[in-house]
Amino acid sequence: MGNARNPYLTAANEDTVIALVQDRIAKGRWQVVAEVRGMKPIVPIKLEVGARVRYTGDMANASGLGVVVAVKEKAFGASYQIVMDDGRDKTVDAYSFDGGPGCRFFVMPGIAGADEIAGLLANAAIVAAKAKADEDAASAAFSAEVARLKVAYAYLEQGDGPAVAAKNLRKILKREFPGVKFSVTISRFSGGNSMRVSWIDGPTSDQVRQLAELFSGGDFDGSNDLYTYADTPFNSLFGDAKYVSTDRNYSDALIGKAIAELAEEYAPAAAPTVEDYRAGNAWNVSPIEGGSYGRDNWQSLINVKCSETTGE
Repeated sequence: MGNARNPYLTAANEDTVIALVQDRIAKGRWQVVAEVRGMKPIVPIKLEVGARVRYTGDMANASGLGVVVAVKEKAFGASYQIVMDDGRDKTVDAYSFDGGPGCRFFVMPGIAGADEIAGLLANAAIVAAKAKADEDAASAAFSAEVARLKVAYAYLEQGDGPAVAAKNLRKILKREFPGVKFSVTISRFSGGNSMRVSWIDGPTSDQVRQLAELFSGGDFDGSNDLYTYADTPFNSLFGDAKYVSTDRNYSDALIGKAIAELAEEYAPAAAPTVEDYRAGNAWNVSPIEGGSYGRDNWQSLINVKCSETTGE
């Protein structure tokens, strides 16, 4: 059963908790404010205006040094307005300085004077004003582009989501590449949705990708395992999909055309047939004497030639 004065203390954890408290008091991270069981509970050290702090930053925020410019007392501890050297303005509560796991604020030696604090506040005001002006300009540019797109793409349907995006992409592809048959499909899953475009021959993958990505809802960063959504004038008007992909396939005629051009370029080397390429039998043969089978083999050369060649 918990201690009557501190319900979080139990017979099982009391010694561990007390040892932790004693360690943090000894290191100056906490100060004593009231007595409990012959010891005293703790709160984070109180800071005064002018206290210097260090912020360690995180993946989205740069580290830096700052000064406490205002203190607001609350029922449980206090909150501190901190202005950083670069003009950032942060408000954090007292427990942000507890020194525990994930702690990003630490007290530094010294106290800033009134003149330094005034300078920091003035710089923060300038930075905030510039940020507001940039935000207003970006908002105006966004609105202007939306107005332009409504006219330029008057034939598209306005709406949101992948179904509208797929319908509109089909319309754009039909206009840009008449006579080419495209398949635009969407899939929905627990993590979002996707849109896939596939076709045979016709335009190159780059040509279609430039159009399809107009409907992309953002980007996935594999290094951080993080998806970042992006609201653009285009996808806010005409729909979007979380993931957009393209899949171009080659006909025997296009493959044969690529092989014929390569055979002429690398004569007298014996070129593979379309059937060899389809079966994957051209990986281990190179038309270049001493060439790298990993890069200069017939299979890779044909892949590159086909990707650069437009079809009927």
